[in-house]
Amino acid sequence: MKYQYNFKEIFTNAKIFTTEYIFTRLVLRAVLSSLVASILILIFSTPQFSISATLLENKDQQESSDLEGVFRSISQKDNEMFQKFRANVFSTTTSRELWELGWGSRLFDAENLYQDDNKIPKSHGMFNRFSALLLGYDLNPYYSHLDLKEFILRKVQIRQAPRASDFTVSMLTGGDREFAKELIYNIIITADSAAKQKALAVSRARIESAMNELQNPKNSLVNNGLSSILNSEYFKVASLSNDLPYYVYFVDMPSASEYPISPNAAAVFLADLVIFFILGVFFSYYSKNKEELW
Repeated sequence: MKYQYNFKEIFTNAKIFTTEYIFTRLVLRAVLSSLVASILILIFSTPQFSISATLLENKDQQESSDLEGVFRSISQKDNEMFQKFRANVFSTTTSRELWELGWGSRLFDAENLYQDDNKIPKSHGMFNRFSALLLGYDLNPYYSHLDLKEFILRKVQIRQAPRASDFTVSMLTGGDREFAKELIYNIIITADSAAKQKALAVSRARIESAMNELQNPKNSLVNNGLSSILNSEYFKVASLSNDLPYYVYFVDMPSASEYPISPNAAAVFLADLVIFFILGVFFSYYSKNKEELW
């Protein structure tokens, strides 16, 4: 036998439930409390703004003047320059360069209390101190470029859409947005410059090695190969000995979002309203039926 819904009865029961458990003073107080709670959350929250820069891969560096470089550029991945740049952003070399530029003191000694950047005291949590005591190792009493590297790893995000040539470097900040924009810019420039200096060092080492080998008598085939390598590396050094970018170009300079990313005021009000409303209905039902429930 097919079950028949009694819509009139369902509507009557819903009306009774709404009247007895929803349209009550307790639920009204819960809804008003949600507004107060939302306002307090927003007052005590620190707005987080997004600082981002849009970059474009420098495809010119993927090309080479010799035949080997042509085949290599054909076979390599489309986003290889992006991956190399990303690795340099999070590298110890970049953090060390930034530390020498004074970013360590600007981040960890904002009030400029210490003249020596390598003598900025570093505080450790109770758990870390207790672990060091039990395991018998020493904690670093001062900040170093490794702490700056950890800061970059935690704060900076690099994203690239599939099959896209451009990508974004971003971070969230609840403090000075101009300071954060300057930091993002310097991270990008320093990472790109560090990669260029590595490439120049490799090319100069190859030039020196090729020159030494050419001084010793070899057959014509070997000499021609060494001369080709020498010319290629000289060309690379000449193309990199400038102020142009190596891995990336700026499409959009670092900028701050107009509105905070977090907290989302609308989401806070809506979430608190739903939570407090459900709690209000629950306690309203419980207060009127607690004897039957127990």
